[in-house]
Amino acid sequence: MGHDVSRLRATAPMASALVILSAALLAGCASSPPTPDEPTEAAVSLSPERQSRFVAATGECYVDDPTGEVEINGLVDCEEPHDYEIYYAEELPDGEFPGTTKVRESAELICAKQLPVFLGAPSAELGLEYFAITPTVTMWDGDGDRGVSCAVTDPDGPVTGTLQNAGA
Repeated sequence: MGHDVSRLRATAPMASALVILSAALLAGCASSPPTPDEPTEAAVSLSPERQSRFVAATGECYVDDPTGEVEINGLVDCEEPHDYEIYYAEELPDGEFPGTTKVRESAELICAKQLPVFLGAPSAELGLEYFAITPTVTMWDGDGDRGVSCAVTDPDGPVTGTLQNAGA
């Protein structure tokens, strides 16, 4: 019942299409690849022990946990090899929890809009993927957590240095 994580990949005909999470985030998940008409989505929730540790801030870089979990313990300097970088964070509006699908859709729109601003070019041109980290109903109702974090990653492997303005 922790944060939900949706991985997205930009494609040329479509600004963003959902793809299955990499094995590093969701081991053993089988799904067909997204089509331009109907993107697929996959999400993983962090355990309660891990959710309280995962508070990502813009400009932070992380390496995947050896177990494949997303967690704050993987924080590294962006000048070191890392698996993903937080490029944007925003709070969703107050109110009742609108549902997991609505939260995820809102986060995906936010992340898709902010990624080209961060990269200095459309991510499809760079072959990068991004994902949204969103609060669950437990976090929304219990902790008042409405924070969305957007992360960018290179599917070809770890990156050294920031991806900010990588397309400029």
